[in-house]
Amino acid sequence: MLIGVAVVVGAGVWLARRPANAPSPPEPQAEEAALAAPGLPPLVVEPVSAPAPFSSETEVSTAEAPPAAVAMPPVSARCRIADGRAPAVSRQVPPNWLTGASGYEDAVRRRRSTAAPMVVYFFADWCPYCKQVENELFAKSDVERYFSRATIRVRVNPEENASNRSLADRFGVDGYPSFFILGAGGDEPVKCTLIVKGESAPISPEELERKIEDENGRVAKELIYQGYERREAGDLAGAEALLDQAVQSVPTEPDAWINRAITRERKGSLDGALSDYAVAAALRTDGTTHELAVHALFNARRFDEAVACATDWLQREPSSTKAFGMRARAHRERGDRGRYLEDAARACELGDSGACAVSGPRTGALPPAQ
Repeated sequence: MLIGVAVVVGAGVWLARRPANAPSPPEPQAEEAALAAPGLPPLVVEPVSAPAPFSSETEVSTAEAPPAAVAMPPVSARCRIADGRAPAVSRQVPPNWLTGASGYEDAVRRRRSTAAPMVVYFFADWCPYCKQVENELFAKSDVERYFSRATIRVRVNPEENASNRSLADRFGVDGYPSFFILGAGGDEPVKCTLIVKGESAPISPEELERKIEDENGRVAKELIYQGYERREAGDLAGAEALLDQAVQSVPTEPDAWINRAITRERKGSLDGALSDYAVAAALRTDGTTHELAVHALFNARRFDEAVACATDWLQREPSSTKAFGMRARAHRERGDRGRYLEDAARACELGDSGACAVSGPRTGALPPAQ
């Protein structure tokens, strides 16, 4: 099942749906066209609850009146997601080819302890294309460097013994060379052609790496979707286990970190969720992750931290009406009338008429975010 997963933030309502016309999983014999299939419409995740931003669709009730004027010190709390760092991709893989059916079984065991894709290469000694692939592709330093740091690799000669032949039959091998990719956490091998169509030359090292990483990413996105489904079904432990696999197999995929953060928040581990949001924020350039984190802090009534994270959000998106509105609400919950009105005024100037109903219209340049 080829699933593209993305997190999208809506204005007020959060929904989740899977399209009815989602494609079926590729057959083990499917060619590499499966690796480049287009993704599906985005998946949207839903926070538990949070105060809504200002809205021009509703009048401001007396409950929305500003708090009484009280001198409040500025917020000293830090936003824990502000210092997140993008993770390095590090996979513990064997430095050399594993060989034969026994090497394949060893590779399967190793996959359980390392989140790395696996490739299985079937060849024959008499096969001229196999020699070409080995001499003109596998022997290149770029390929060897990539394999030795990122991929569990197995080479099998089915004509060598019965065990190797049996393994080839399991993969449906009907010619040589045959090359299969299994993404980390995936069970279905995808066949990949190593010879350029219409030419008697192997694909480039860059193309080989792209094919392997694309398949690994596809499997990770499927794990993310399965984790989402488990979470929505109430199986938080099962969801977290699947999302752990996704984070490990493609640590640069922000959707994996975001979905695990939401799952951890629902399990009651807000600090764990904020740690995941910190990584996701380092991988994204917009305010999506900050919005989710501020929602989580609202739910936990940690309003000082909500102010700090909304402020960090505004450093990324200085003209975000939503960020000003959410920070204003956090100030209001803290009882800080002055900063509440100031942020409401900024939101008003940026076009939020609901905020104008609180603060009154404002003209002139916006002051810098505090």
